[in-house]
Amino acid sequence: MHLGRVLGFFKYNWKEVVNPIGSGDAMMAGIVYRVSRNHPLLEALRFDMVCAGANVLTECAGEVKLQEVDALFSSIQLEST
Repeated sequence: MHLGRVLGFFKYNWKEVVNPIGSGDAMMAGIVYRVSRNHPLLEALRFDMVCAGANVLTECAGEVKLQEVDALFSSIQLEST
C-alpha cells in the first residue's frame, strides 16, 4: 500500500482456500462499506482484506459470513516496513 509514503503491508497466512471467485468483489464491498461509514482508511483497508479472506473460505462466490469476518478481523495485522 502506498499513500505518499510506504506505511507497511497487511499480512495474513491463509490456511485454506476453498474458492477465490468473488474475492475482489468482496474486497471492494468491504472498503466501500467502511469508508461510507467514515472509518479511518487503514481500518477500511484491513476490513476489505478480511472480507476477501472470508470469501475464499466459502464454496459459493460472494457468500461472506459476518461471523467469519469478525473472527478474521483480529488476525489481519499491519506490519511496518
